[in-house]
Amino acid sequence: MSVLSLLEAAAAMKAIQKDIALAEQVIVGRAAIMIRDSIRNQVIGHEHSYWQPLAASTLAEKAANTPLLETGSFRNSIGASIGIREARVGTNDFRGPYFEFGTSKMPPRPFLWPGWMAVEKDVLRMAGQEMRHAFRALGGHAMQAAELFHLLRELAHIAKEIANQFQESVKEPEQKRH
Repeated sequence: MSVLSLLEAAAAMKAIQKDIALAEQVIVGRAAIMIRDSIRNQVIGHEHSYWQPLAASTLAEKAANTPLLETGSFRNSIGASIGIREARVGTNDFRGPYFEFGTSKMPPRPFLWPGWMAVEKDVLRMAGQEMRHAFRALGGHAMQAAELFHLLRELAHIAKEIANQFQESVKEPEQKRH
C-alpha cells in the first residue's frame, strides 16, 4: 500500500465528497417519497391505537370506518417536494392542521409523524445501502479513502498523546511550587 501525498489525498477527498453529496440527495428524495407513500397507504384510512375511535355520529355518516378518508382528496393531497439536500412532506389541504392537531370538536388524528414512524427502519436501511453503494462506486478511491481515514485516526491519536503530555508538563511546575 502506498502512502498518499497531501495532493493525492485532497483529490481523493474531492471525489469522495461528490459521491457522498450525490448519495445524500438520493437518500433525501427517496426518504420523502417513502414517507409520503406511508402516509397515503398506511396511515390515512386506517384506524390507529393512538387515535380516538371515530364518534358514532361520524360512523353513521360514513360508508366505512376509514379515518381521514372520505373522498380520497385529502390522501391525494399528501405530497413530497424535494430540493437540494432537503425535502418536505405534507399537504396543501386546508384541513391538514385540523386533522393533525385536532380542534375543540375533533380529536387529533396525526398523520405526519406516524407516516415517518411506519417507515423509519426502511428509510434507515435504504440510507445505509445508498452510502455503501456510494463507497463501492469509489473504486480506486475507496482504498485511498480507507488509507486517509486510517491516517486521520493516527493523527488524532498522536494529537491526543501530545495534549496529554502538555497537560502533564503544565501540572509538574504547579506541583513543584506547592
